[in-house]
Amino acid sequence: MHLFFRQFPKKMPVPKVLVVLDFDHTIVDDNSDTRVWNLLPGKNVPQDIKNSYKDHKSWTAYMAAIFLHLHTLGVQKKDIINCFRDIPFTQGMLEFLKYQQRVPSVDTIIASDANSFFISCIMEGVGLANAYKEIFTNPAEFDDEGCLKIQHHHQHDCPRCAVNMCKGTILKDYIARMRQSNGMEYDRVLFVGDGGNDFCPCLALGERDFVFPRKGYKLIQKIEKYNKESPSDSEPHQKLRATVVPWDNAHEILNCLQGIVEG
Repeated sequence: MHLFFRQFPKKMPVPKVLVVLDFDHTIVDDNSDTRVWNLLPGKNVPQDIKNSYKDHKSWTAYMAAIFLHLHTLGVQKKDIINCFRDIPFTQGMLEFLKYQQRVPSVDTIIASDANSFFISCIMEGVGLANAYKEIFTNPAEFDDEGCLKIQHHHQHDCPRCAVNMCKGTILKDYIARMRQSNGMEYDRVLFVGDGGNDFCPCLALGERDFVFPRKGYKLIQKIEKYNKESPSDSEPHQKLRATVVPWDNAHEILNCLQGIVEG
């Protein structure tokens, strides 16, 4: 008697998608740093702090000085938390975050020049503490005296980015770490942002990837300017290879992600 075994095709692995989200003016429709200025008398930053910023040009150091000033005024942790209770999310972003959280083939990380306390506080406040795998931002925590201390995220040698953070380095290092640790290969990357510091990672994206610059903000202006520039001997002009999709609300990003995942 001959036994015949039916051969079934091997199940192909589901392609993985990496979503990289900025935070201020991307996830939330506000700037979390400047929002905390509401706790200052008259909502005004003291002139000596403004003058110091003109010298060091470090936004992280600028915010550190503001946190210290708030502490001297008696502002407490609970006061800072309360000022974020009604922070608005960009239109459609909550739906986008909830959708990608339900899809096993999508990994999401946050890369932001805000700080870890603000982001965690806001995301936990809407029940989305598990909507992302990791946060890459400036570490911030309260010291024993109740003052919020902030540090630079990392050191890097990218000439395009501020001294405290290079999102291009963050993106490339994360992808390399996933590949080395568990053999993870992302089929596509979707980068969503608004500001000038979101431009560097756009140069690291490939032809299958997408960059979503928010309409009316600096990132889309930098992309348009860069695409019009000619290469020079002093600075090689790397072509933007990713598909650029300007957005007004996150429903447009959600539609694209659904098309990739479900298509």
